[in-house]
Amino acid sequence: MRCCSITKKLVFAAVAVALVVGIYHFGSYIKSSIQHAERNLPPEVRLKMVKEDIAKLNQDIDKNWGPIAKLEGEIKDTRQSLNNEQAWLESKKTDMLNAAGDLEAKVEKVSYNGKQLKANEARKALASDAELYKTRKQHAESLTRVLASQEKALQAFTARQNEMKNAKAELSARVAQIEADLQNLELAKTKTYMPNGDYSRLDRIKETLNDLEKDTRDRLREVELRDEFNKANSDTAPTEPTKDSSANDEVIKRVRAVTGGESKTESAGD
Repeated sequence: MRCCSITKKLVFAAVAVALVVGIYHFGSYIKSSIQHAERNLPPEVRLKMVKEDIAKLNQDIDKNWGPIAKLEGEIKDTRQSLNNEQAWLESKKTDMLNAAGDLEAKVEKVSYNGKQLKANEARKALASDAELYKTRKQHAESLTRVLASQEKALQAFTARQNEMKNAKAELSARVAQIEADLQNLELAKTKTYMPNGDYSRLDRIKETLNDLEKDTRDRLREVELRDEFNKANSDTAPTEPTKDSSANDEVIKRVRAVTGGESKTESAGD
């Protein structure tokens, strides 16, 4: 029976450990998934979330004033208690040393605690107060350590407050810079010139119009050059005989060939 009981306890312990580990990993998975989802959000959305968190820093700073004020009050009380203890110890030390001196001098009456005591009464009172002095001295030392811890904590709280106030200003400046950078990115998307041959629609339209203008200009010049050339050739070409003149010459040649006659020009030469 005892063996079964131990086995059950081990099983329960193993299940508990597995459950704790599973919860831890599940929580880590959820946190990782949320962070991954946030990274996939548009920059403008993520920047808006950051600005909202920065605005909430005021709430965190405001919440810290309460603990700081409480700690300052505790420090004031601790310092007052320590001052009281130190004053008592200083006064009691003087009284005890004076009484011890009287005992050492073997005076008849010892002045102690505002009374005139016999030697045996003074010894009893001094022995009791010596223990009390020791206890209160230890208490004063404890108060000194507590006061040092409280002052250190207050210094840390104050430094944290100053850090949060300065960090808020710095974070706000970084947000403003990122906003300006995002605006520059948006403006860059509207530029007509895109490097590495990546032209926008407007660039393609301009390029097409430029090509058409050049092509039309060249074709017009081609026509102009052709017209100038044809005109020049027309002005220098010889005058061709008319059809009537050619026909007359042909008839005259045939008549003379048949008749053997000579032209008037040839007869005059003879």
